[in-house]
Amino acid sequence: MFYCVQQSMAPEEGSQLMHAIACFADANWLTEWPGEAGVTVEKLVHLVTRSTVAREEYVRMVRDPDTYGGEIELVLISHLREVQFRVFRDAGDTWDEYAHYGCCGELLRLVYRPRTEKCGPHYDLLLPKEAWAKERELIEEDRRRIASAERGKERESLKKQADP
Repeated sequence: MFYCVQQSMAPEEGSQLMHAIACFADANWLTEWPGEAGVTVEKLVHLVTRSTVAREEYVRMVRDPDTYGGEIELVLISHLREVQFRVFRDAGDTWDEYAHYGCCGELLRLVYRPRTEKCGPHYDLLLPKEAWAKERELIEEDRRRIASAERGKERESLKKQADP
């Protein structure tokens, strides 16, 4: 989840996301959130994991670069970055909204994919069709530019070999 959310952010923001979540959780473990009576990071972690997780254990887990985020981290990011997440899941012929986190700011759409043969459960960033078209156009442009540069290098190499 961290990686798909990072795609929507500036590179420096994405690289600091896990650290920011860990710091926020550590500093606000028992603090009630404004407008969310009784909600604390500790209660959120307990509710989602259905177990008692110590603050230090959770913070260590989030700081681990091999950790993938989930619902808890989406809620924390929505508070930290003032963004909204609409999470969808595949319902056959349609997409059903699975969850909505946050109440203000930029709206990011994610699709939740349950465990598959190739990988465990994960989130992918959904882009509007226009964004996908633009993304494909940029990828194709990059491929053409790289191919052109490689052809230029090959020509230079052949030219050097041909010249005595």
